Amino acid sequence: MTPIYCFGHTHQKHWTPVDRFSLTKSSKDFRKLTNKEQHIVVCGTFLKTFLPKTDATYGEEKGYRPVSVGNMTINLKPGLNDVKIWVER
Repeated sequence: MTPIYCFGHTHQKHWTPVDRFSLTKSSKDFRKLTNKEQHIVVCGTFLKTFLPKTDATYGEEKGYRPVSVGNMTINLKPGLNDVKIWVER
């Protein structure tokens, strides 16, 4: 199983796969070094940080830079032994 961690609050859109190594028990109490891929997704925002009008938005008042509004799309494609994961803006 490949974990996917999704979080927000930064108002950015970003995705990165991260390799994590761990020791697992194999047969006869021997330990085996394994690699598990994790995915970190910063999900985006729906807070508009810029509007072409005279009233300032919350983001403008707080000094946030303009960012695109929307979310990330997480794609999963199951295979025989693994799941292919990719993320799109």
